[in-house]
Amino acid sequence: MSTAVVLLFLLSGMLMFATIISLYATVVTSKSKNVPAWVWGLGAACLVVAFAAVVLMS
Repeated sequence: MSTAVVLLFLLSGMLMFATIISLYATVVTSKSKNVPAWVWGLGAACLVVAFAAVVLMS
């Protein structure tokens, strides 16, 4: 595995952690149960980065 793939996987993990924390902070602790658009953006960014890492790995 190249360094770029390892860094992309690390970035994907950090984005996933940030997404989980954001979901907790915005949905669990608030009265409104709506998920903000920026949390969806974090999740989408995590999926894109993970997909790019898998594509580069092969």
